[in-house]
Amino acid sequence: MNIVIADDEKLILQGMAFIITQMNANDRIVAQCYDGEEALAFCLQEGANVDVLITDVCMPNKDGLDLITELARACPHIQTIVMSGFGEFDYVRRAMREGAIDYLLKPVIKNELQAVLDRIRNQESPVSRAGGYDKRESPLGPSVYHDNLLNALFHNNPGMAPDARAYLENRYGISEHQYVFLAAGVSIDEIPGSPFQQADRMLFQYFIRKMAEEALFLLQPEGGTVWQGQDGFVVLLFFVKKGNERASDISASLDHLLALLASHVQYPVTIGLSSALDKFSLFPELLGQVQASLRARLTMGTGKVIRYEDSLNLLNQWSVKQDSFHKVVMATVLGDVEIVEKELYVLLADLYKATVHPEVLLDMILRLFLRVEDALEAKGIRPSDVGLSDWGKLQRDLEKCPTWVALESEVMSRLTEWAGLIQEKQLEVKPTFITDAVNYIHIHYASDLTLAEVADVVGLYPTYLSEQFKVRMGVKFIDYVINIRMEKAKKLLRETNKPSFEICEKVGYATPAHFTKVFKNKVGCTPVEYREGWRELRKL
Repeated sequence: MNIVIADDEKLILQGMAFIITQMNANDRIVAQCYDGEEALAFCLQEGANVDVLITDVCMPNKDGLDLITELARACPHIQTIVMSGFGEFDYVRRAMREGAIDYLLKPVIKNELQAVLDRIRNQESPVSRAGGYDKRESPLGPSVYHDNLLNALFHNNPGMAPDARAYLENRYGISEHQYVFLAAGVSIDEIPGSPFQQADRMLFQYFIRKMAEEALFLLQPEGGTVWQGQDGFVVLLFFVKKGNERASDISASLDHLLALLASHVQYPVTIGLSSALDKFSLFPELLGQVQASLRARLTMGTGKVIRYEDSLNLLNQWSVKQDSFHKVVMATVLGDVEIVEKELYVLLADLYKATVHPEVLLDMILRLFLRVEDALEAKGIRPSDVGLSDWGKLQRDLEKCPTWVALESEVMSRLTEWAGLIQEKQLEVKPTFITDAVNYIHIHYASDLTLAEVADVVGLYPTYLSEQFKVRMGVKFIDYVINIRMEKAKKLLRETNKPSFEICEKVGYATPAHFTKVFKNKVGCTPVEYREGWRELRKL
């Protein structure tokens, strides 16, 4: 193949050229370019006959991204490979979108370079550039056969399992009589509100696979292999000779892989590690243990290696405080969004500290939702009117939450949404003077608000408004005002760095001492303690 190399570092150009010509006599370096402008000009000239371009991402004049974009339009037959350094995953992602067929991580390893060029050389049809990397064939090429066989073993496909066992025995020289096997799954911990696009997820999973192959098995191919499921989920399979148990070595290797991934990208990643099993027929159990380990992220935290044995130490039951559910349920049914947030925050914090098994945790949350449903029906409100109807979808959405933060966000979102809808329905039947009073409170809560002032606004005697407010809103006037002020204060404590003395003025209190006293009475801690506790929880 005729190959062009573009990099602004002379030593890299010379080193790459030397390695490529040494690896295959049929490969020829036709140009070494110091920037994208020079590389593009060479590729566009008549008679250049370029097959492959290997380019750095960051170069002067025209960088690798612009070069790949323009080359994909002008010379779609040229296969492009992008080189990147640490922390440049976002550049790689954009390059793959623009049509790059593969990428190399600096410093480039000879075996990896050869593997990439061999994949290009052996592919049966050219890669389609039209739709970006999410529309083309898998860049792994020959690995598809490898992955299909391992998928058959791990998912107990009886038709392919014998071939898969023979493949592992012949390729890696292993047998279940001499080896035990461990599996590790690598999962992206997606952030609520900013999930990956499917194409980005595919590229990131491919990136994880390549990093795992390079870090763990490139120099010791007999130690294991990597494969991907149909959804792109990356699984590492380790081969360990019996009598030479090295689970601790594997854990250390996975810690190293996790550190490498963290140094390249900003997305959090968790690895679940199975126990050791000694039969091919037990591979589905290996995968089940990996998935159970990853589910334990909900209570054990993310961005770490979680061993299946450690996940078994999680509690299988949790002693619920007698009034924990009741407060959340009643606040939801009353349509009080602020109180729902307050009580649910306390309940979820207790749940998190309990370190219960994920299945127990999800069961507790579903029980909470069932209590809300029962309370709504008892009050004559149809659960379906507030969006509480499709229990199957509700359970699936909860199970999809990969992390505690995601689960917390999902539960908080659901309950506050239901409370808001209930509040709207309650306001539909409330007298105008009540809705006017509530609206006035929400606007003027930061002033020296009194019952007499609000009564004057809505045209009623204070005593009558006080009685009707308690009946219609389910809470005394003064308590409602305090609750509004406390929720506004908590929001400012969570979302700003304003000191307490400034916040107290913004929520209607003349002195910090009075504000702190009321806050502690209602919330159970001082404003400073609340802010510190919230920040500590965010770190988990």
